[in-house]
Amino acid sequence: MACSACSTRRDFDADQVRDDLQQYILTPLLDPEAVLMVDETGFLKKGKKSVGVAAQYTGDTVSGGDYNLRSWLEERLQPYVLAVPKNQRSGLTHRADEVVASWEAARWQRFSAGEGSQGPRLYDWAWQELSFRWTEPGWKQWRLSRRRLSDSTQIAYSFVFAPESVSLEQVVRAAGSRGPGGRSH
Repeated sequence: MACSACSTRRDFDADQVRDDLQQYILTPLLDPEAVLMVDETGFLKKGKKSVGVAAQYTGDTVSGGDYNLRSWLEERLQPYVLAVPKNQRSGLTHRADEVVASWEAARWQRFSAGEGSQGPRLYDWAWQELSFRWTEPGWKQWRLSRRRLSDSTQIAYSFVFAPESVSLEQVVRAAGSRGPGGRSH
């Protein structure tokens, strides 16, 4: 999609840029099979021509830890898989890494997170329903963990919100989806 308000000229219509970007982002999310993936991997924004932002670094697990973002998505029944830091608490009690450390070996299942340049991207995956959280009927929340095969101490943590009928394998497929340029999210 071309930005109708962007050009090589020095002046542009910031409101039109915002409207074009909003349409570009929201239109695909109207698909009932759409999955929202937020990638906040760090990079330095350079230059003086970035619309509305100065140079800044981004974090890599900020979104999933944002209760307001998760609540906003849940109110709209928008499924998500959002990364959280290992010290993310569930309710007022335990950290993600503490809970996952207590899981039995049988909880972990091996799935591919999709094809990589060297074949399937295999990980061990496990999840746990967060039954203490209120959700709309037919929806649930889970804690999801992905463990590297080569180093079982390397664990990534996420929160999931999806229809209650979703399987772990479906969530893994969504979590392992690749975005533009083949990057995994």
